[in-house]
Amino acid sequence: GECPVPLQCQAQSPLHTGGQVGRGQFPGSCRPGRPAAEPSALIFHIEMLKVESPGTYQQDPWAMTDEKKAKAVPLIHQEGNRLYREGQEKEAAAKYYDAIASLKNFQMKEQPGSTAWIQLDLQITPLLLNYCQCKAVLDPGSSILNKYDNTVKAHFKWGKAHATVWNAQEAQADFAKVLELDPALAPLVSRELRALETRIG
Repeated sequence: GECPVPLQCQAQSPLHTGGQVGRGQFPGSCRPGRPAAEPSALIFHIEMLKVESPGTYQQDPWAMTDEKKAKAVPLIHQEGNRLYREGQEKEAAAKYYDAIASLKNFQMKEQPGSTAWIQLDLQITPLLLNYCQCKAVLDPGSSILNKYDNTVKAHFKWGKAHATVWNAQEAQADFAKVLELDPALAPLVSRELRALETRIG
């Protein structure tokens, strides 16, 4: 609220070296020039934005400890899947992004190529694919692949991503495209296909 009487303030400019002090009257919260004869009550207006049931509050990932964040990632992933199934692609993408950011934060603390780093990378890959699927609905992501249709690297990455989430047909199609564009990569593709067969049993 605003003070009912003028207040006297004094301040010194940081650029002024003469040591002079300025004085003035402002309606702000400075040292009172004189006490208010009749202090007035402060009135606050509060707007209710959302009502949450007990136990439904979810702490933002950035505010969590590492331990809480690690436990929250699978739940965030599940929530993203639920939102995606309900057609809420934008909200689902935000959930996947939060989960990816948390895992990337953990991964930065590990030695690249270490067992822990690889395990985190395996968790990140399906989340990235889900995130891309959301973006594909919001902004046809297939256009990205079409734009680089003759890029071996793009098809190889998509093949690996599909393989990680057991999309066997899609993975095989992308790896077939890789072989079509660059037959010299046959040994590498064969290794990925064997890994896919092992994964899906």
